[in-house]
Amino acid sequence: MKKLLRATISFLLYLTCLFASGTLFAQTTFQHSYGTKADEKPYAFIQTNDKGYALFGNTELGTSDSTDYGYAYLVKVDSLGNKMWSTEFNVKLLDPSIVQTGASIIQTNDSGFLICNSTHLVKTNSLGVIQWSRAFNATLNKVIAASGGYALAGNYNGGYAMLMKTDISGNILWTNDSINSDQLLDMIQLKYDSCFYMISARTISKTDKNGNNIWTKYIYLNNNPSNWGINNAIRQDPDGKSIDCFFSSDSNYWFAIDTGGIIKKTLSFSLYLNFQSISSYFAQRADNSKIFVASKFDTNRGSPYYHMYIFKTDSIGNIKWSKKIGGQKNDYSAGVLQTSDGGIAVFAATENFSDGAADFYLVKMDSMGNSGCNQDTFHVDKLNKANLSLSILKSLGSSTSNPSNIIVSIGNLPIKDTDFNDCLCQPPHAGFWYNAYSGYMYDSSTWAADWYWRFGDGAVDSTDISPIHQYSDTGVYNVCLRVKNACGADSICKMIDYQYPISSVKNITNSNSVRVYPNPSNGVFNIREQGVTDKQQVVIYNMMGKRVYNEALRQAQGDIRIDISSQPAGIYLYRIVSDKGEAIASGKLVIE
Repeated sequence: MKKLLRATISFLLYLTCLFASGTLFAQTTFQHSYGTKADEKPYAFIQTNDKGYALFGNTELGTSDSTDYGYAYLVKVDSLGNKMWSTEFNVKLLDPSIVQTGASIIQTNDSGFLICNSTHLVKTNSLGVIQWSRAFNATLNKVIAASGGYALAGNYNGGYAMLMKTDISGNILWTNDSINSDQLLDMIQLKYDSCFYMISARTISKTDKNGNNIWTKYIYLNNNPSNWGINNAIRQDPDGKSIDCFFSSDSNYWFAIDTGGIIKKTLSFSLYLNFQSISSYFAQRADNSKIFVASKFDTNRGSPYYHMYIFKTDSIGNIKWSKKIGGQKNDYSAGVLQTSDGGIAVFAATENFSDGAADFYLVKMDSMGNSGCNQDTFHVDKLNKANLSLSILKSLGSSTSNPSNIIVSIGNLPIKDTDFNDCLCQPPHAGFWYNAYSGYMYDSSTWAADWYWRFGDGAVDSTDISPIHQYSDTGVYNVCLRVKNACGADSICKMIDYQYPISSVKNITNSNSVRVYPNPSNGVFNIREQGVTDKQQVVIYNMMGKRVYNEALRQAQGDIRIDISSQPAGIYLYRIVSDKGEAIASGKLVIE
């Protein structure tokens, strides 16, 4: 009898472990995209109490000014990724990928949502209908629930890190706007000591539960002060007593600290991340494994695009599995989290499975990184220990006045958007636009898998996604693009009136006589050309046709150094031009 009782208890304990780990039941997997004909950008997401998801970002639908960042866009989906409702707010937002601000969303006790971005804090009910909103004279990056209200983190008065507490109606209870003079990016409140821990661009700070400063420490890499970090994140360790940090600068670093700011463990990986729109995020799992999501430049079908990678490590950095997610054009991540069934959810943007330029992209994976479609494997080396340290920062910085807020009237707007199941094939839709200054044929097709271009001048056709084509003479050309995938094809033709200011490109040199390297690079290139004269110039254009560099080439031995590292990541066109306006050599440059 005792043996039977012990066996029964052991079996029940086993079942308890299975329930806790989420492995007893099949984990859901799916890929869905949501958006409009305009461009959507993802900012933040959460899993909701009904096991669905709330996705927050912006949409450029309805904007007319190129300086607009778009209107707030909120989408609620169920546990299988099916859209339940969506809404747009009539408030313009700052874009976290361009301006140093962030975004955050939480679910409130009444099943509504609280959203912060830019200078606004917005409270909605469970259906996304706005209940109240406040505007701050500060930028808000993070909101979390705190005892009796909410804690907000952000930046004030030209970049001073700021922490404030509000009641449940958004009224400010206290503020600390002198944490440090760094750009604050993320914040948590640790359950163990109720203190707030914040990570900024180069520092980590701690306050007590009332916002009083305890310490700020500067991040050192290889015994030197770190460069400006981006997409830095801070999380509570599963043990509830320590803090996990992610720092992305010249490389990517994970490290754990105790409540005194002492580093306990470090890891690093070298997938290069760029400031513009590219991100890396991590999720800490209960077994001390880690999930990292990163987006990086890859050259595909003749053009560089951002592709999304996700991989899992154990507690010491060994790679357990690694996946590449998405299509052939741009996909970039905005966040990752562990789901209630033990799986993984990734929030991103996609140009591959969209209704327009880019849509929200939600990928639900099982615990092994499988999502059912649009993925492949890739190799990533074991994460290594990093030479990273923290040094106390005595001067915390100071601000001149306290942040404040006012009640503002923000309303909901109706929005016409789509919900695609990305594991089901959709017929492609062909589209492109042409930049006459750069010669860039920019593909704007959706759901395409193959591309076929005809340029209308008898030149060799191209199967690149977005080729650069240079015409030898001015004139009107009929450019056609045909795209196809497994379930259909589509074509579009446009008459291009080519009036490029350079008079001729007939004398382009043999490619062996001009070498540009490294390419891609961080923005610093070397040009090696035979027969350079003082009358030649190198001219570099961005993809909008704007000249970003123009300098005479000197007649000298050795390589010629070109530095455009101040420009954002992307594709650029260079031309070496004679004094008669003839293009002697030309090609593409890629800044990562």
